[in-house]
Parts: sequence; structure tokens; C-alpha cells
Amino acid sequence: MFSQPIDMIFFGIGGVIILFNRLYMNREKWYLFVIFAIASIYTGSQVNNIIILKNNRVYQEYTTFFSNYTYSFQNGSTKNIDITDNMIINDSDYSVIVEKAFYSPNGGTTNQNPFVASIYPYTANNSLPKIDYIFNDPPQKISEKGGGEKTIYWLHY
Repeated sequence: MFSQPIDMIFFGIGGVIILFNRLYMNREKWYLFVIFAIASIYTGSQVNNIIILKNNRVYQEYTTFFSNYTYSFQNGSTKNIDITDNMIINDSDYSVIVEKAFYSPNGGTTNQNPFVASIYPYTANNSLPKIDYIFNDPPQKISEKGGGEKTIYWLHY
């Protein structure tokens, strides 16, 4: 599953490649291909990523164009959800925690305030950053090109 900026790049580059290919072959209707390229970039910007958490550390990732969805939880309740990017639906019996880890240029982690959010059972949360690790511990250290800092987010019980 791609993140939203990657989708925008993917659709945009595809549109631009087709645009230049068609412009080279048919110079009379170039405006149609400009419209197609703009539509490709717009379509990529409307993609939303959703993570649905189930019991026993099972999760599913989806990419959707929908903005509203009625979701039926495992406990029998339903909820109308406004889908946004990086949506997390906790369809499990357990609360989950989202934490962040900061990686410094010297290769270690610093967790001054790692807590980001708690997501309660059978709820949806749409105000979170993109999750990098789901139910897996993040690495103790990473190397970043250029030696810059990096922040990752992970979700766990």
C-alpha cells in the first residue's frame, strides 16, 4: 500500500508520460492530454489509506477513494466514518497505543515523550500520522542518508 504522496507521484508521472508520448505523436489535441495529466494528479491526491485492526494482532491495510463509509464492527455496532488519510479503525477488543521514536544523527533513539495517542476498542481515529510499524517493535537504530533526524510512528498493545 502506498502512502498518499507516493500515490500522487505515481498517478502524476503516469499522466505526464502519457502526455508527452501523445504530444509527440499527435500535436493537434495536446490540450486533452494536459487535462488528463491534471486529472491523474488530482485522482492521486484523493487516495486515503486505512488500517483496520482486528483481534490477535491481525490488521488489514486498504487504499480507498471513498470519503464516507458505514463500518460494521465485530461487536455488532455500526458507525458512519468520515474517511481521511491515515485512518485507523480499531475493530478489536483491546486498546492500542501509538508512539513515536526519534532517531538522531548519531544512530540512537531518543524518546523524550513517545506517547502520541490511545485508540480505544471499536473506534475510529483519523488524526494520526502515517504508522510505520504495526505490532512490530521499531529498530533500535537506523541510518538516515545525510545523517538527518527521523521520526517514526508505531502501533502496539
